[in-house]
Amino acid sequence: MEVFIVRHGERIDMVESGWLRKAGHNRKHDPHLAPKGWIQAKETAERLAAILTRDGMKAPAAVCIISSPFVRCIETASVIAEKLDAPSIKVEPGICEVIHVSPPEYLSAEQLKETFPRIDESYVAQMHPSAAEYGDDICIHRSAKVARTICAQHEQTSPSTPLVFVGHGASCAGIFDGLVGRVSYQGLCTVTHLVRPTPGEKWRVLLEGDAAHLSDKTNLRPY
Repeated sequence: MEVFIVRHGERIDMVESGWLRKAGHNRKHDPHLAPKGWIQAKETAERLAAILTRDGMKAPAAVCIISSPFVRCIETASVIAEKLDAPSIKVEPGICEVIHVSPPEYLSAEQLKETFPRIDESYVAQMHPSAAEYGDDICIHRSAKVARTICAQHEQTSPSTPLVFVGHGASCAGIFDGLVGRVSYQGLCTVTHLVRPTPGEKWRVLLEGDAAHLSDKTNLRPY
């Protein structure tokens, strides 16, 4: 079984102070990708495609993409899905960003599908966090738990299908912790690649926060 962990690309609020007024909504914790973020997403998608087509083999017929519902993650996941020709994107609030306000400022799968047609509305999420969280630790803990559950289910049903998680700094750290057993913060649009030959074995880390594919490696870890 193969798992990839990808953090979203650069957010618009990192480079444009007036982004919220232009966005036309009031979700201040839900910024979209900056222009650089779209480039990072494209380069990451190309890196994943290169890994999955190693030795001249065709990419797997299906790749399962699990994404946080925040728009910056869905945009990143959409670029990856298009490049890999993934049939759908499964929206999992359990790997979302730290919840700063209650209720959370992210869109539902139904709302996201209006803009992103690959969203799988039939997917049943593992968790819908609703209470405000204070600090990364809570996010890391819930993301770790959700990742373990998703991977266990996936390993039972379709172990040959690569699994791609698209999340945030804290949630990607949690996903890694849930599988490997230690926290690892990922840079923007870096690639972490884990494999487990058989159920029950320890996950092997082939890549951890790798940025070799990114043309601009500045400011990859804004926090």
